[in-house]
Amino acid sequence: MRTQHAETALDSIFSRTADASFAVDANSHILFANDAFTSLCRQSRAALLGRTCCQIVRGHTLAGEPFCGRSCPVKDKLRQGERVTNFDLAIPHPAEGATWVNAGAVCAPAAWRPVIAVILFRPISLYDSVSRFTHNVQRPNGAAVPESLHLTRREIQVFRCVAEGEKTHDIANHLHISYSTTRNHIRSIFAKLGVHSRTEVVVHAYRYGLLQQHEP
Repeated sequence: MRTQHAETALDSIFSRTADASFAVDANSHILFANDAFTSLCRQSRAALLGRTCCQIVRGHTLAGEPFCGRSCPVKDKLRQGERVTNFDLAIPHPAEGATWVNAGAVCAPAAWRPVIAVILFRPISLYDSVSRFTHNVQRPNGAAVPESLHLTRREIQVFRCVAEGEKTHDIANHLHISYSTTRNHIRSIFAKLGVHSRTEVVVHAYRYGLLQQHEP
């Protein structure tokens, strides 16, 4: 059970922050979740408390590799007294793709036991994450963009919306086209790039300058 002091402190500090925040114990069970985190997870606080964070977050890296699991890199670093550098993480949603966040963690003071750490998620665009991930990746001088990467004017418009994290129905409204047409454009982009996820679309295209490409 949490102490009254810990509960009061967590509520006071994190209940009003815009960042999605949650606190975990030594076994990664969630003991506190603010409104921003419940909104991010699309679950009630009652449904979150007591469950492990890896069950809830199920995060993966920009490269598509699983991040959350029984062996938690964040908890391992904190346990060893190391500082956790902020990192980007994708939180999947079956119906709407993934939400990208910049994650950070702070070690809880002893007075907050059994809470050992507070994790904070700040939503970002996939474009921001890809920019950081590939900022040192450069195309060889004179390397031509593969023919398969050439997108139509409309596909570039759709792609830029995808890169900013817009959902399919939002892209359709933004570009004043139907949902089915938007979905077909996204499928065409996937096929041209030879990828299977929105994350791969942005990573692959960023390397070839499609994010900076002018519309024809």
